[in-house]
Amino acid sequence: MTDVITEEDIIQLILGLKGFEQRKSTLQLALATARFCCNYDKEGDLPARFAFRQNTIDSIKNGEPCIRNTDEGDIFISLMLYLNCLEQIGDLFCPKDNNADNNGIMKAIRTFSKDNLSEKEIEAIKCLRHALSHNFGLVRSKCSPFHKFSIAYQNSDSHIIQLPQIPWNKDYSDKSERSNTKISAFGVIIMAEQIIDNVIKEYKQGKLMLSLPRERVLSEFTICLK
Repeated sequence: MTDVITEEDIIQLILGLKGFEQRKSTLQLALATARFCCNYDKEGDLPARFAFRQNTIDSIKNGEPCIRNTDEGDIFISLMLYLNCLEQIGDLFCPKDNNADNNGIMKAIRTFSKDNLSEKEIEAIKCLRHALSHNFGLVRSKCSPFHKFSIAYQNSDSHIIQLPQIPWNKDYSDKSERSNTKISAFGVIIMAEQIIDNVIKEYKQGKLMLSLPRERVLSEFTICLK
């Protein structure tokens, strides 16, 4: 790779459209691992196909319980990394809005998702990322809004997210389903893949630009292999 790295080069590297011998995209590293953990298999257009060791994903989606920690753990890792991918996309390609939450996940969903999620639903998805990243768990209790999440795996779960009927107030003795924020694991994964597709389409239509300085992107969102 030459010493001169253009913005076009950087965008193509980040989106996995062009490879460079001595530099890698952190977005592509996270995405490749996320797909590996849930064995996402994209053939043509979405919806996605999922295959897995010993048909584990199919069993989980059909309502059978996870037998091994690694089975559920892999899905948690996949969710966490897909949300990290969305955070990178929002930071890289979505300008700041002085009147909104500028978290990268929220910006990416607002800008590139076709799912018409409400602001509270998008914020809850951001909180899921914090819960998974901080303790690999399903509780967000350090700051408001508070959430205790439940993960749904079944095919019948048509909603990406269902907000609680009663907001959770950090009462850890509260085991009620009514105060759970319900997340569809594969709904989130498919939404993330659709967003990635939409970002690539925007680039191919000449509509995509970096929202951060080129040198910052190179330092923060790529890895030099020298």
